[in-house]
Amino acid sequence: MIGNWEVYGLSEPELHYVLAEAYAEAAFFLASRLRNGEYPQTFSHAKVIMSLHHHAAELFMKYALSRAGESVPTHHHLRDLWHRYRAAYPGDEFDFQPPFVPVFLGYTEAEVAKEKHEQSSRRNRNKTDQSLRYHTDREGHEWPGAHGVIPDSYPGEIAGLHDRIRLLHGLIEVGAGNKTSYATSDERDESEGLTMPQGQESGARAVEYGLQTARKIANKLDAIKIGNARSNEYEIENRRVVIKCARTTTNSVGVPYQMLNRVAAVLGSFETESGTYDIYEMSPDVYRKLMRPTRSKGPSAGRVGIVRKSAFVDRGKFLMNLQID
Repeated sequence: MIGNWEVYGLSEPELHYVLAEAYAEAAFFLASRLRNGEYPQTFSHAKVIMSLHHHAAELFMKYALSRAGESVPTHHHLRDLWHRYRAAYPGDEFDFQPPFVPVFLGYTEAEVAKEKHEQSSRRNRNKTDQSLRYHTDREGHEWPGAHGVIPDSYPGEIAGLHDRIRLLHGLIEVGAGNKTSYATSDERDESEGLTMPQGQESGARAVEYGLQTARKIANKLDAIKIGNARSNEYEIENRRVVIKCARTTTNSVGVPYQMLNRVAAVLGSFETESGTYDIYEMSPDVYRKLMRPTRSKGPSAGRVGIVRKSAFVDRGKFLMNLQID
């Protein structure tokens, strides 16, 4: 049985964040099936996904505001939440672009100001949220304008939002844990949102190696990129996977615990002496049983599980040997 006792004792920021993650995961799950025709391709069904997408962004910003010690509005107005978020987190590394914030193409400055004022009024503040939940407004009128999604690209858009909020969550939690302001110059692994244990230069090189090598392997596997440009998550035959790479000088790969909850497989890609890559697949359940915590004392401590190459060889499934260059 699943019950609300799971969240007993969580703080206000934690309550907002776990629900934001759940909304994003549900939206991606349904959008992937919408694209593949496994979920009815109607506007009503797409609208449900759009509402989940909207709520993921809303709850992430409410989490961030709460974590910063700011009061959290009870409305659902993304533009207002975004302005509050940027005031609390002004650093460039905290940039966040929520969906469903209108862009006023072809409007004069006066028309834009008038429209924003109208949308920000108490009466219309929740208009976007309401338009994604109901087909008509409170007076029974259809919502103005055209609304819809492109099924082929929508899962990637949602995955991009999910990746971004996970990255920002890592940055925000680092600041909260260190009691520092929300700005940092540490080199981070952008694909995981974790501070690199190496120095800045070596850490940056390791990040780029992992990203570039994963992309080359994904191309060989005809995988579809999902998430933002600096993510190692891909879709292969309707399955979400993460591609983790290791040079000949490295005998293990690491995957964040939260990532294991949403991928169907971990592809461990290990460089051979000849420069090719041996690709092994391992299920998240097996990975969890074999992993050990990272030795890092930084923000990744307690958040990343490490599995050795030998475990992939013994307990994983060998897929192929690839020449990527």
